[in-house]
Amino acid sequence: MDDYDLTKEEDVQAYLKNIETEYTYQCVHEKEPDGCHRLADFFNSLKKDEQKGSKLFKENCDEHKYGHSCFKYAGQRLIGKGVEANPEEGAEYFEKSCEYGYVKGCSNAGILYVDKKFSKTDYDKGLKYLQMACDKDIGHTCATIGTGHLLGLYGLSKDSTKAVEMLSKGCDLGSVTGCANLSRMYKIGDGVQRNDALSNKYSALARAAMKKQEGDGSSISLGHTS
Repeated sequence: MDDYDLTKEEDVQAYLKNIETEYTYQCVHEKEPDGCHRLADFFNSLKKDEQKGSKLFKENCDEHKYGHSCFKYAGQRLIGKGVEANPEEGAEYFEKSCEYGYVKGCSNAGILYVDKKFSKTDYDKGLKYLQMACDKDIGHTCATIGTGHLLGLYGLSKDSTKAVEMLSKGCDLGSVTGCANLSRMYKIGDGVQRNDALSNKYSALARAAMKKQEGDGSSISLGHTS
């Protein structure tokens, strides 16, 4: 990159061409899944050709079982970015992403399948993927399961002991919902003995988690495709 003056348009174009050539060689000739993923990202982000990027992500997922590419394609398919929106197929590719080892795919698949607004709501499947993500320390999925036990959602029975367990894990992993729901439980004595000290503790942790999210842009969104 030191050989290019990126303040000059001709150098910018030469630099981009060099990157495209390098990633194309890695993908097409060396059959490297990482190279194919980088090539898809190149078209998505630098060339602003989301249709081409989406196609390459899908191919890399299907042919090389590369979980991150499955995840990226799923996100674009979900919201119609570079490809026609199809949430059902998006969910399938989030599942593939999870199965191929990309844990954010487990999280997004779980969120989709427990959503009543999703056309193929499936609580059993959703909870399975949420638990898989929780087991890999994705805090908000632990909190979602905990909230399910707290309120009797997603086909779960109300179970305050299980709710506290899962919400606590979520809170420990930085989930605002996990901390906030624990604070509420201890404040009003919902399934636990009322305890103002614990309520205040978890309220402070919820505020800290929210501040961290605002600072690093880590809020939860199914439209996020990184």
